[in-house]
Amino acid sequence: MKFNFNRIVFFLGQSKRLFFCRTCSKCYKHSSSRSKHERYECQKEPQFQCVFCDYKTKLPFDLRKHERNKHKEDLRIQEAKMLEPKIEY
Repeated sequence: MKFNFNRIVFFLGQSKRLFFCRTCSKCYKHSSSRSKHERYECQKEPQFQCVFCDYKTKLPFDLRKHERNKHKEDLRIQEAKMLEPKIEY
């Protein structure tokens, strides 16, 4: 039996289309959210590692947010090093 992962649900007189993960059946309002879940999260280990500490996450946005919140000074130093002119002799 084939399962339809896009369903239309009637709630309070309104029809809403829902998108279900093909693996875990988690429900999403938007197909892009389901795609992001299937690509990065569903049954996957965290694949994005912070360069400043042991923090790992499944989503690239969460890593950027972590680095901004926890490593502001480290990011400034790293950025300054990248902007330094490289002098070759």
